Amino acid sequence: MSATNPSQLLPLELVDKCIGSRIHIVMKTDKEIVGTLLGFDDFVSIF
Repeated sequence: MSATNPSQLLPLELVDKCIGSRIHIVMKTDKEIVGTLLGFDDFVSIF
């Protein structure tokens, strides 16, 4: 199995590959959220 270059993925494909991974989100207000990505919906709302 070959590794996929993240720069060759579409944005939604990259988010989909991150499900189950630990993520770090920096909001516009400089608040930071760290957690495990469980999924996302059609509007890319994350949970």
